[in-house]
Amino acid sequence: MKSHRSNYLNLAFEETGQGWPVVFVHGWGDSSAIWRETVADLSSDFRCIVLDLPGHGDSPAGQGPWSIQKLTAPVQILVGALGITAATIVGHSMGGLVALQLASEHPELVKRLVLVNVPTCGQWSRGLFTLLSTRLGSYLMGVAQAGARLLAKLTPHLPGKDSPFLRWNEGIAHADTHVLYETLRDMSDRSCQPQLMRVQVPTLVIAGSKDVVVPPRMARRIAAGIPSAQFASIPGASHTPMLERPAYFLRTLRDFLTSRYRWSPASP
Repeated sequence: MKSHRSNYLNLAFEETGQGWPVVFVHGWGDSSAIWRETVADLSSDFRCIVLDLPGHGDSPAGQGPWSIQKLTAPVQILVGALGITAATIVGHSMGGLVALQLASEHPELVKRLVLVNVPTCGQWSRGLFTLLSTRLGSYLMGVAQAGARLLAKLTPHLPGKDSPFLRWNEGIAHADTHVLYETLRDMSDRSCQPQLMRVQVPTLVIAGSKDVVVPPRMARRIAAGIPSAQFASIPGASHTPMLERPAYFLRTLRDFLTSRYRWSPASP
């Protein structure tokens, strides 16, 4: 991957294709690899940019503490460094919260928004925040990541090594522990409602119909909070519809990226 360096940032990214720019932001504990199949298809018609958020994939953590708001700055800096003045932003899970923050802070930059399986933050898990506020929570995060690293070593020898879960586990195993802890804690103690109300661009909210991490009702709540949003469900998919139902996901995304008609408000 390429690397963009600034005074406090070293961000790994890749770009491919030509046309209208589409920036893809991955979720918690993941990496840009989650968009590999999606970008392989869309790059025939769009300029696709994927990146590894700080502390994920090939991007070093840099100076913390990290929050959703702080993760937004590297994305904005990278987009500007690439000479992009307006783009479509596609965010998955935590990456969707980064995309929302970017649309709120820099509305001139975001012309369309796609939110895939995005949690409603504070309503998502207040109990999780309580746990993460204790020393026990920090300890459990370390134990969980140690388990992920062990599983990652065994993955090449396991059947179904390309399954969505094992691919995500690979990201967890190599992510920075402090970034994982700090961002998960921030997600469990913040509200995205202020950002939703400020989004004034065409928005597509996507949910996997069988997602247990971020149930579809949360995605519907997000869609209902954005005046110009449309809701789409991916049948049979869980938290990673781009991997579980790639053809259906691509068709849904491509329809939105190429549409010129007026979107009707999503129903709650």
